[in-house]
Amino acid sequence: MGAEDPGWGDAWPALWVLIPYVGLERMRRRNAAGEVTTLRTIRQVFIGFVMMVALGGPILLWVTLTSRNTPSMRAVEGLILLAAVIAVAGRLLEPELSCASEATLAASYSTRFFLRMAFANAPVLLMFVIGTVSGATVTFAFAALFAIVGYAHAIPSAGRLTREDAALSERGCRWSLVRSLQMRPSAST
Repeated sequence: MGAEDPGWGDAWPALWVLIPYVGLERMRRRNAAGEVTTLRTIRQVFIGFVMMVALGGPILLWVTLTSRNTPSMRAVEGLILLAAVIAVAGRLLEPELSCASEATLAASYSTRFFLRMAFANAPVLLMFVIGTVSGATVTFAFAALFAIVGYAHAIPSAGRLTREDAALSERGCRWSLVRSLQMRPSAST
């Protein structure tokens, strides 16, 4: 039933996107050559979001060092509470995977992955904006902790996909999640 996970080696070229034009051109060439799969794309997106948070911290620190604003502790506490609420809401709103076909399984996994990433990143993006305006650098640090927990929940690792496959099999799904994610994404899903 299962398929072998190809690993993360083909996802790391996503870092080329950090170089303007070069990264996009490399991605276009890979797509034209038929090298793009749903799993590769999901892993590249994951790497991109993690890089965004990793690069956002130093940028925010630089911006706030030049700021004269001093944040109130009440505002910081409220923002941390808001980040926690967003993180919990993300877990409650997760859709189940659909086993109607291999294509719908891949599409439903993609949808759930992007929702997980959205909820993992929402506190960070919010705190980045608020930290930039208010000078509250500490809010970004706390939001980054929530993002790390969210990333741990969303990471499309081989182990996580294997566990997902086993759970799907127990539910009676006849499709392999790993194999369905290794197909080229269709324009209709």
